[in-house]
Amino acid sequence: MDLLEKEEIDEFLKIYSPLYPIILTSAKKNIGIEEIKTYLKNKISTFAGMSGVGKSSLLNAINPGLKLKVGEISEKLQRGKHTTTYTELLEFDFGGFVADTPGFAAFEVYDFEPDELQNFFVEFNEHSMYCAFNDCIHINEPHCGVKDAVESGDISEIRYKNYLKIYNEVEEYQKR
Repeated sequence: MDLLEKEEIDEFLKIYSPLYPIILTSAKKNIGIEEIKTYLKNKISTFAGMSGVGKSSLLNAINPGLKLKVGEISEKLQRGKHTTTYTELLEFDFGGFVADTPGFAAFEVYDFEPDELQNFFVEFNEHSMYCAFNDCIHINEPHCGVKDAVESGDISEIRYKNYLKIYNEVEEYQKR
């Protein structure tokens, strides 16, 4: 949360907190550390995300004994530098394991058919029963419950636009 303005955090929470548990964290300010431990305790987890966003810093705050190498913020780029270079399974002192992974610049997983994408957008489930067609993919079909929910504000327009973008990417990938 150190990288976002309050308005950005509020918008993020508005979109995602009805769908997923959200823990606002800050390794620098020790915010959310105890709460995140409850999710990690006695489980095998992974931290994944863009290079330099603070995955290792957060893991050090969660379990200081890990002593993971962390980088400084780049003056030129005004973001974190790539520090972790390999994936390592680490054991927490309080129980459980975590895979600390190198960051990535982009994330692509297209090992599914385009019409399966809707299954990854959990908020579509309750509205798709109102679609006129059983095989509705919520793009061009008339009388679509999902598109109606976007229009009424029950589904985030940002999430729906992401769905369309990813759908098109997966469709293009499948054509190769």
